[in-house]
Amino acid sequence: MKRLSLLVWLGLALAGQLLAAQTPKPAAKPPGRYLFVVETSSDMRRRAGAVEEALRAMLRYDLNGQLRRGDTLGVWTFNEQLYAGRFPMEVWTPERREIAAGNVLEFLKKQRYEKPARTENIFPELERLVKSSEYLTVLLVLAGEKEIHGTPFDQQINAVYAQWRREMQRIRKPFIIVLRARNGQIVRCTAN
Repeated sequence: MKRLSLLVWLGLALAGQLLAAQTPKPAAKPPGRYLFVVETSSDMRRRAGAVEEALRAMLRYDLNGQLRRGDTLGVWTFNEQLYAGRFPMEVWTPERREIAAGNVLEFLKKQRYEKPARTENIFPELERLVKSSEYLTVLLVLAGEKEIHGTPFDQQINAVYAQWRREMQRIRKPFIIVLRARNGQIVRCTAN
């Protein structure tokens, strides 16, 4: 009898291991996509140093621990026109953190801060990108001189602008708006 219970116990243990090996593991989260959209209008000229400082800090700390190996990092700029695709996409790895951050900052240093901003020109292209992305985080780096129209969070963003515009002008700092998109829709917004 003891022998039979030992065999049954061993059989159950082996069956449990076989079932565990056959149970599909949850799919790994796909790589994230991060896009900086930086205003390079004449309104941002006096804030260019603060823009570089803010991006340097964000990238140094992996966007507060959000960046993971294999995530992509892109940069668009705009003034009265959108300039997408001029910055070569970076694939993020912890080992290349300083190189990737340096590439972003070097690219921004070469930009001319001129002409008026037309934020309405960025949202049609951004909407196309959002619709084609499973996970996307957009970091808008803006002067905040023009109201935003084109996100589900326009009212919230414009309220932050109205409250802080003068102070941000005085200290020459940009606004940073973070939009999170999931499965083709912007689902969350944070505005500084």
